[in-house]
Amino acid sequence: MKSKLKIAAIAAVATVLGMTTAQAEDGSFYVSVGGGVNWIDEVSGNNVTLDFETGYTALIAGGYDFGVNNAGGAFRVEGEFSYTNNGYEEGRALGVSVPISGDVEQYGFMVNALYDFFAEDSFSPYIGVGVGVVDAESKATVGNITAGSDATEIAYRGLAGVAFDVTDSMALDLGFRFTSVDTNQTIDNSAIVAQVRFGL
Repeated sequence: MKSKLKIAAIAAVATVLGMTTAQAEDGSFYVSVGGGVNWIDEVSGNNVTLDFETGYTALIAGGYDFGVNNAGGAFRVEGEFSYTNNGYEEGRALGVSVPISGDVEQYGFMVNALYDFFAEDSFSPYIGVGVGVVDAESKATVGNITAGSDATEIAYRGLAGVAFDVTDSMALDLGFRFTSVDTNQTIDNSAIVAQVRFGL
């Protein structure tokens, strides 16, 4: 399943980036800012299991809308920088609960390829995929021992949501995104994100 997501993400980004100049002539640039809540799935390995608290994410993105096509939809491609933070909730070693504190911080740069349905309407659902890199920094304290790690790895994403046009140049966006960071112990993130998008 993860390998299929990786292939789909890379193929979709390459397709959008390879669109013709004629299509781009009707397009426009945009920027967006937003934030929301983030959840990390349980992480297990080496007889240790880690659970995480609900965290938060913040992001800024800049992209290009290729304009409405003959089907009434529109392709977009964007670069996004994000910051995500989740604290440790519980650790278990060999089935025994271990008190743990600290957090995991993720700094990500993703290229997202998106398709807006009904792009000419004020209410427009969308789907997309993304690929990029995430620097995951972990710091954990168990008893009197504190340990940390830092790794920059490939990440893959699937996303979907809806956008509502407030004006001709501003839209509100509410979406869900699943981001998988391919570390030695895969970090799977699920987030609900609200954004404001401004046309340039």
